Amino acid sequence: MISPATTYTTERLSLNNIADMDLLYKAVYGYERLAGFFRNKYDTAYTGAKFIGYLAYNKQRLPIAFYGVIPTLILYNSKTILAAQSADTMTHPEYRNMGLFTELANLSYALCKQEDLHGIWFS
Repeated sequence: MISPATTYTTERLSLNNIADMDLLYKAVYGYERLAGFFRNKYDTAYTGAKFIGYLAYNKQRLPIAFYGVIPTLILYNSKTILAAQSADTMTHPEYRNMGLFTELANLSYALCKQEDLHGIWFS
């Protein structure tokens, strides 16, 4: 188990780091997704917001955790608004119980507010 005192950095999900999702997914779940899976899932430019989530990296720049939401357009009171569904959350087994989920979730929620998303639902 890695000490909670271990330093790490956080970075918003983007085209530049989306491939790191594949590395983290394999470390957490033991198998790979199809090529382009996460890019297709998080590139939601058609909504006006894309790549809404944060990755955490260890000192060696290996991805150790992720929290993200999927922006979507919904009809509410006869108006189309931008909202999001909470989606992927992953923490590398060696970095669990360090508060990464909470930190990345809070960063993602702040990003939702910045991107003018009007609500998040969890399923």
